[in-house]
Amino acid sequence: MIIRVLSFFLLLLLIFKVSAQETGKFTKKDTLIYFNELTFNSSEEKMLFEKILNNQSDDYFSSMYMVKKGVDLKGLKSAKLKLKRQIEDLKSKKIGTNSEKKIIKKIYKDVHDEFFNKYQLNNHFDDVFTKGYYNCLSSSFLYSLVLEELNIPFQINVLPNHVNLTAYPNTHNILLETTDPVKGYFSFDNKFKEQYVNNLIAYKIIDKSEKNFISIDELFDQYYNTNQVVSIKELVGAQYYNDGLYLLREENFIQAIQQLEKSIALYPSINAGRVLISLYLNELIGSDYSDNRHFQYLAKYVRYKELKIDVGYLDYAFESVAKHHLLNKKDTIFFKTFYEKIDSISNDSIVSKRLHFFYLGAMGEYYFNSLEYNSAAEYFLRAVNLKEDTLGLLNLHVKSAILYVNDFSNKKKALDYLNKVENGHEQLEKNKLLMSYKAEIICLLMIRKFESNDPKSGEIYREQLEFIFDNIDVKINEHNVGIAYAQAGSCYFRKGNRAKAKVLLKKGLIYSPENYELESRLKMISY
Repeated sequence: MIIRVLSFFLLLLLIFKVSAQETGKFTKKDTLIYFNELTFNSSEEKMLFEKILNNQSDDYFSSMYMVKKGVDLKGLKSAKLKLKRQIEDLKSKKIGTNSEKKIIKKIYKDVHDEFFNKYQLNNHFDDVFTKGYYNCLSSSFLYSLVLEELNIPFQINVLPNHVNLTAYPNTHNILLETTDPVKGYFSFDNKFKEQYVNNLIAYKIIDKSEKNFISIDELFDQYYNTNQVVSIKELVGAQYYNDGLYLLREENFIQAIQQLEKSIALYPSINAGRVLISLYLNELIGSDYSDNRHFQYLAKYVRYKELKIDVGYLDYAFESVAKHHLLNKKDTIFFKTFYEKIDSISNDSIVSKRLHFFYLGAMGEYYFNSLEYNSAAEYFLRAVNLKEDTLGLLNLHVKSAILYVNDFSNKKKALDYLNKVENGHEQLEKNKLLMSYKAEIICLLMIRKFESNDPKSGEIYREQLEFIFDNIDVKINEHNVGIAYAQAGSCYFRKGNRAKAKVLLKKGLIYSPENYELESRLKMISY
């Protein structure tokens, strides 16, 4: 378990490193988190979450409060009341008569003094009211509610590993760093902007020559890292994301997945998607998909188009299910249902074709191992028809067909079946294994017809046999060929056609050189 967890965290580090500058969102069609698939901590959370998800409620305070599992909902009402009193107190002080900077300074100080005692990295919103503990997310959320009630324009900025606010974003651009009680607010004056740009030049992030062509204001706006502006609703989703990471550190993978799924439902972040995909795979590796939960993970994994996920993992999943349920437990129903479910969630025609190919090949292998060669041949052939360059499956198809007809006492029926197998498939028309066996069947039929004095039918089979020998690379059973042409010569000899008998005996020696039976008969009728 320790190795598993360490490996997983290494994967997460790689994800975060690669995606540090990517805080884009999924499109709605890419996210595909359905409400009925989510798991909730309480009926209250579920009811409110659905309303917020569908924009039927803006009670973000309650939703944020209920993110943590087992939170004491009795404290929710008093927490709301405490915030309401703080807002009323600010309104009563008529701070709106001051300058924008003084307004923000007053709000910042009063709220910080009233609610925040200690910064704590792993933090939930209820901790603000029960302990006075806060982090950048919970404090930014609280300030957002206050600013909204006071009708002060603001925006929420999500940076890599940080959240802050900007008050009056279109005018005074006053930044609220909510985790700094001393210098928690400041505006971007010209001095700050110039120093910021100079730092970029010093660190060689930008070339100093750019200052000659682009103004300080433009450079600042271009490079200052307020990566993404989000709504209060999305900030609730960010808290679910944080909680998922807390649970992940505790190795509580299932609950971490549940929280991250809710996070993406409210705030469809690419970064959260990457972590969630990694958790899905962490749970799926080694799974035989007996647990429907694992199938759901796989189904959701396939949905994330924007992440350019490796759909080749489906091959691995199919291999696991085929081995455990189909080949070992012989549960064809489970395997077929698994295939149909996976196929139904893939809108990619290429992926769908590959899944079908894998399904047909696996079913062919199952029937081959079960000695049901006719069914095996049919599945292998359907797989071959889907994909080119499948020599392995083609040979399995041929072997299945041969094994199926091998015990046929009716060789005419066996030949008809092999003709059907061959018909219309150029690769099969020159397949050495199939055509060698087909030649064997034809040879036996030729023997029977000439032996029973039916040269007309015998000639039909002789013509087919010689076409194969003359045009296709096959393995010739010289013993049977010798018997076939010996019988043909004897048949014509009995009918008084010595010349024809000689021709056929000599023809047989071409395919079966130095054949004692043919040479002996040829000598006998030559005197």
